[in-house]
Amino acid sequence: MAFWAKETFTKLMNPWSFTAKSTEVTIDGHLWTIPVEFRSSLVLYLTQAGLAHLKSKVRMAILVFLIIWVHQMGRWEMILFYGGFLCADLDFHRSSTTDPTLPISEKTRPKTSKIKSCVYILVFVLGLYLGCQPQKSADKTPGWVTLYSIIPDYVGNPKRYWPGWGAILLVWSTSCFKPLQRLFDNRFAQYLGKISFSLYIVHGVVMFTIGFALMNTFDGFFGREDGITRAIGFGVGSGATLFFTVWLADVFTRAVDEPSVKFARWVEEKCNVSME
Repeated sequence: MAFWAKETFTKLMNPWSFTAKSTEVTIDGHLWTIPVEFRSSLVLYLTQAGLAHLKSKVRMAILVFLIIWVHQMGRWEMILFYGGFLCADLDFHRSSTTDPTLPISEKTRPKTSKIKSCVYILVFVLGLYLGCQPQKSADKTPGWVTLYSIIPDYVGNPKRYWPGWGAILLVWSTSCFKPLQRLFDNRFAQYLGKISFSLYIVHGVVMFTIGFALMNTFDGFFGREDGITRAIGFGVGSGATLFFTVWLADVFTRAVDEPSVKFARWVEEKCNVSME
């Protein structure tokens, strides 16, 4: 428990860890993104506070400058956060309503021309392709040799370079084109979005406890004599692990995530100055 506490408070919850090594978490190593998001959210919050009262075009111009700046600094995570900020600003700018507080579903947009529709679809497909950058041997993979060669040398983590730009293209094209939004506004996709953070938090716990045990059990039950039986055992074990992961994520969302958000909003309300 002492080791866990040290890992949690010196790495996981430390927003001032600016080097890659300082964010490596020994327990559930995939949680290294938490301090990165923590730090980036803090910087983004301060940026939003400074740009909130500027005109939309001025704010977007500054955001473009900031994206170029952090790109030259090799901060791929800040490109994503500023890129998301810019995509949101562009969405408000495109909307025909003057009330930016309305959800996207209640905003009216003019019909999209066929040329623009083709552009949005192509950008979406390009975003998917860039998001699939191979983590290993990308410099030797057909279709990626040239793309990998133009990644700047100062980028400290080249395997996250093109996926970052791909994510921005996906968000921008989807926010512009209603048919693409239908991929994500159905009930199943919305549910996965609701529990996505909890899935991220709990999947390591499930895998390292009951997950590996289930895999070994079904692997032994179906046999290891040939590839087919091993594949069946692997498939059944993976399905059972997925079931428990989604179930625990649902429980975690209701018991921890949602109450935490409500508590944070309550604290914010208590701390804010009343404008009445």
